[in-house]
Amino acid sequence: MSINIEDQTKKFSQVQLDELRNFITNELHSTQEELDWLSKIIIRDDIRSGYYGYWEGNFHYNPENPDEIDGIAAVIVLNHYYLKTLEQLKGTLAHEYGHHWTLTYLAVSQGMDYMRHRMPVEYYQLRGLDEHNYAHDYSK
Repeated sequence: MSINIEDQTKKFSQVQLDELRNFITNELHSTQEELDWLSKIIIRDDIRSGYYGYWEGNFHYNPENPDEIDGIAAVIVLNHYYLKTLEQLKGTLAHEYGHHWTLTYLAVSQGMDYMRHRMPVEYYQLRGLDEHNYAHDYSK
């Protein structure tokens, strides 16, 4: 399993980056399919941006059926400005990987484009969220 980690800060050693890779495969129990959907992880310094990390994905639609999502290219960005240690990176990475798993599963396996359709009511109920006040990326 190859996981592309781009350390734009140059603050982490190869051993530390390998530890992050192992964390994803061993602790987050990733499958090859989920990893195929993850284009890369970027570690960068976005000074005082207010975010620790975020997930973004670009859907690929089936040319023969434009309503069908048949793939995704996702990126997880981790902000070193707030996340100085490997343990802090792991904590935020685990959170963002949860977005990756959930949103790619819903997109590819269930055909749900979260930017066009809201989640099922049960999703909000299980997470204790207000189903009438939500963000398209399901962050609230």
